[in-house]
Amino acid sequence: FEATIAGNVPLGAGLSSSAAVEMAVGRGLLELFDISMPGPKLAIVGQQAENRFVGVNCGIMDQFASANGREGHALFLDCRDLSFELVPLIEDLRIVICNSGVKRGLTESSYNERRKACEEGVRQLVLATGQEFEALRDVSAEQLDDYRGAVTEEIFARCRHVISEIERTESAVTALRAGDSAAFGRLMGESHGSLRDDYEVSGPELDQLVNIANGIEGVIGARMTGAGFGGCIVCLAHENAVDPLARAVESSYSAKSEYDGEVYVCASVNGVERVD
Repeated sequence: FEATIAGNVPLGAGLSSSAAVEMAVGRGLLELFDISMPGPKLAIVGQQAENRFVGVNCGIMDQFASANGREGHALFLDCRDLSFELVPLIEDLRIVICNSGVKRGLTESSYNERRKACEEGVRQLVLATGQEFEALRDVSAEQLDDYRGAVTEEIFARCRHVISEIERTESAVTALRAGDSAAFGRLMGESHGSLRDDYEVSGPELDQLVNIANGIEGVIGARMTGAGFGGCIVCLAHENAVDPLARAVESSYSAKSEYDGEVYVCASVNGVERVD
């Protein structure tokens, strides 16, 4: 086959450009050769391409969202069994992406190292507790604290981030269902703090953008997005905060940084589909 690929997702910005290409090419081939494949299966094929060909030990989230997203909804995914729920977003909020301009490549970053640290943490906790934990998903925050001495401080911090992030995700879904934007925004802030301090995948530029966003009235929450080490932050903001946020990024970030910040106002749309 011959194909032409065009797009407007910035490369190396932590916005899942690789997953977008995988899903677009995959869906195109399914259409071209009249093959039927459900979205979850297509996501798995995309993940396998990333793991086995590119060499990035990524999870399934990016591909799954790109394949199965729906307009106006967030996607709540259980990565263990790939069950998912589409949760309506709060209608009067806009999704605003702020790009730090710092490029990063997953294979060149410490992404795989972070994953190995978490896997090692599970192995050491199994030895210490005698319990059959398959993943950090099975470990509670209390159990991690009780056996803190069984792992290094670095591995403890990595594990604490993952375990607390799972709890925050569940709380965030509860907040969305209740239409509680304040609670959702607060959880975004806590998530960024954990990514910065425990998982150590943020950076000065991302932290600066989050601080700028948090200083704008009408921005309810901000956090880095993607694997980190550069890329973007994502904000949820009321309509009247979008322009002030863009101006603040221009004046407070771009004007004082060696990088040019960019702002994209986005919406939740359908996943990969044929456009005639």
